[in-house]
Amino acid sequence: MTRELKQEVNTSVRGSMLASSANPQYVLKDIEMNRSALNANIKSVLIIYNPISGSGQALRIANLLNDKLIEQGLKTDLIVSQTNYEPSFVERLNNFNLVLVVGGDGTLSKLVNHLASSALPVYMLPAGNESLFSKTFEMTANLEKIIQLIKSGNVTEHYYGLVNNNPFFTMLSVGFDSLVISKIGERKTTSSDFMYIKAGLLSLFSYRTPQISLVVDGVNAIHNEKGYLIIAHNPGYARNLNLVPEAKNSEPRLWARFFPQATLIPELVKFLKMAFKLPANLKGSRLYSGNRFELSISNGAYPYQYDGEYGGMVGECPLVIENSKSTLKVLS
Repeated sequence: MTRELKQEVNTSVRGSMLASSANPQYVLKDIEMNRSALNANIKSVLIIYNPISGSGQALRIANLLNDKLIEQGLKTDLIVSQTNYEPSFVERLNNFNLVLVVGGDGTLSKLVNHLASSALPVYMLPAGNESLFSKTFEMTANLEKIIQLIKSGNVTEHYYGLVNNNPFFTMLSVGFDSLVISKIGERKTTSSDFMYIKAGLLSLFSYRTPQISLVVDGVNAIHNEKGYLIIAHNPGYARNLNLVPEAKNSEPRLWARFFPQATLIPELVKFLKMAFKLPANLKGSRLYSGNRFELSISNGAYPYQYDGEYGGMVGECPLVIENSKSTLKVLS
């Protein structure tokens, strides 16, 4: 740990609050607590952080968090997140009682299958540009709140989705927003509100409405129709748009909403509503639910995105989206 970081930790220990003036959400509060008050079932904690999340704030948060948990008598380990985790990583998880993730949805998505296999609860300290997962559970980087949650040890279980066996917790979509996400992904840089707006403007010049076919649990639901499709496990997406308010991660099923036509003007209106945090107009849309969706595009390969991450291209070969058979445990 650098001398500067040690000084910041010591300042926090004396009871101050550390915050970035540019990022006021990254606030860690210091507290005094009797070690014996911690939940007896949580004795060891694995902290996984994404070093590029929050413009580098994640590392600082992770180090402060690690030091404070050690002060509370907990065994900890601090590691950098990975793009791919080996199957043997589950064995390492079995040495802990809780996983704390410092990052965004992309950081968590790489861990979901391993967490479900280990049955370990997880909690996220949001440090990305947009974290749908942390917003769903009202998670925070407030250290006092995290210690209180560890004391209570309350854990809930939630289903998630799989796209070609890759996990997603909130949603998957094909349309204007997936085109925007793909352009951000091409730049391979950290995203920001400015990057979303810039990519959105660039997408206006290359937008074409995908021609969608969808099979739900073996039944043809959509056949070669142009429009926008979103498949969701949670209603919370794109701020206050609420495109699929029926979605619930407590149920073992996925929900999909199809917006026919979805030409440039309606999609631009949706994009602007998202920017101004306004609810979407669901009139004329169609709702589906099931456990297995097969999605294909007949008018040329089209980008898809899940949980705000670029997923790849989908064409005439169906993309399989399924509900998970296992659940993710969340410290809540």
